[in-house]
Amino acid sequence: MNGDLLAPLMFVVVFILIFTGFPVAFALGGTALLFAVIGVSAGFFDWALMYALPERIFGIMSNFVLLAIPFFIFMGTVLEKSRLAEDLLLTIGKLFGPVRGGLAMAEAGCSGPGARVVGNEGAGIRAELRDAAHASVGVPIRAHAESLNAGVAAAILCYELSHAPLQRPPPPA
Repeated sequence: MNGDLLAPLMFVVVFILIFTGFPVAFALGGTALLFAVIGVSAGFFDWALMYALPERIFGIMSNFVLLAIPFFIFMGTVLEKSRLAEDLLLTIGKLFGPVRGGLAMAEAGCSGPGARVVGNEGAGIRAELRDAAHASVGVPIRAHAESLNAGVAAAILCYELSHAPLQRPPPPA
């Protein structure tokens, strides 16, 4: 067997297993282990490469961006199974339905015209945007944390805006 055929064959096997009803995790993991054994027995790579697998897994597990993916999936599943998302959408629809763009305003937590800008974790917001803003809000963090994830900061901002009394921003000068 040619080593160049292993990758396309692995791709086909994964799809066959998924479409025959195997759970995705078992299809991916089982295919990887099966083709690792095939690759070692055919002499395409050595078992010593498998010793690096725990280091790679730990490296992936310590990547916070990749860790956010299963947490968002879990959060979506909880919201779906508890029917909380449906109730929230129906309530917001009843409350803001008659207002043009009301649902978008409710989702963004806006109380009037304006923009909410969240900067990235390293550089923050560009100076031009910061200078153009009539107000600025910061999220206090403890000394041992370098910064908050931008998504977490945006969620805190939307939460606080949704619980704040409705206030109109001052007219531009």
